[in-house]
Amino acid sequence: MPILKFVENDGREIDFEPFEAKRFDVQPLDFGQLLRAVDPAAPSFDVVIRNAKAPVASTGLAQDGPLTLRTQMACNGPILAFGLVEGGWLPMPWAHKRIAWLDRNVVIALEKLQANAPESAPPHWLTEHLGLDTEQVSPILFALEGSKKKRPTPFEIRAELGRATKALSRLLSGANIQTFDRSHQAGLYRLLLEDAEYHAKATRLLRRAAPLVVNRAQLSERRKVEEAVLAVAREEGVRIDCLPVLALLSCVYDEPTPTKQKATTPGRAVIKPRANYTNEDAYNALADLFFLELLFNAHGLFEDLEPVLYTQDVGLAAFWTVLQPCRKHVTHLPHGRSKVTVTFNIAPGLFPVLSEEDTLELSARLAPAPGAALTTPPAEVPPTIPGARLQ
Repeated sequence: MPILKFVENDGREIDFEPFEAKRFDVQPLDFGQLLRAVDPAAPSFDVVIRNAKAPVASTGLAQDGPLTLRTQMACNGPILAFGLVEGGWLPMPWAHKRIAWLDRNVVIALEKLQANAPESAPPHWLTEHLGLDTEQVSPILFALEGSKKKRPTPFEIRAELGRATKALSRLLSGANIQTFDRSHQAGLYRLLLEDAEYHAKATRLLRRAAPLVVNRAQLSERRKVEEAVLAVAREEGVRIDCLPVLALLSCVYDEPTPTKQKATTPGRAVIKPRANYTNEDAYNALADLFFLELLFNAHGLFEDLEPVLYTQDVGLAAFWTVLQPCRKHVTHLPHGRSKVTVTFNIAPGLFPVLSEEDTLELSARLAPAPGAALTTPPAEVPPTIPGARLQ
């Protein structure tokens, strides 16, 4: 059972536990709170917990719960991992829902943490320390990303699933690691096949458009750069409201910051534009965006799944968070097919140099042409969409 120790100004301590639940119900944090949380000088964030309880004798209240706590959390060091959840983000382990998707950089960080564990630590130390002893942990991101900076083959998916499962089982002793039989593995590969045509178009888009946004143009010239990016997207047959185009336009309308913090330039942090942009560069960016699309779809299609994607990539966390909250609409089609349409409200953090009026005008220019998002057959894992509608 997780415990939250609250220390009053007078030194009095109150231990809070979740009220009639396994975990605390923590309100997702927004983009502004992300910027404050990654401040190296004083990482902190405001937190709202809706379902706490504590003994009446400690609080002096008439009941032990449910209580709503509003307080500021201060970090002793950098946040271990950013949990991407519906509505925003939460630091690990606050973001736990029912299943945890760990990306490769988080697993590497946990391996280092395990290596520095006290000699007296029990076998399940790290699993319990992270609160992952009551959650399901999935190796899905390993399998879908692959290890060769290109789309994995069916054999590579099986190999990566096996490697990730062994690594997670060794690292998180006692955790419930999600398993995939042959039918699940086939479902994962079908997921990539469904996305293959879009992925090829998006790769050509990034190869051509990323060099256009390497250097920030003068404010008076940025509209021309935007038009050039959108022209490439149309030529390549990519919807101008999809995530890669949004990330490119974020590069067009961002600005350098004194701290050089990646969270303040989310599109640039994801795309990583450079003059000689390669297929490998495009693959890395599209793999990150593909994971976000999976998350959008999971929230839309499988309400009970409640996945959280844990990453140490602050740029990816910022890009996800700046698109939250959003609205999702699921349409069920014949033959068991479904589609998910996501509607974003463009937040200021995505285009820092634009005024509110300019942002609304950009949103109007990105209004999608008639058509629907890619439809995919139901599978054992969430399907994906190539684009998302903007309003």
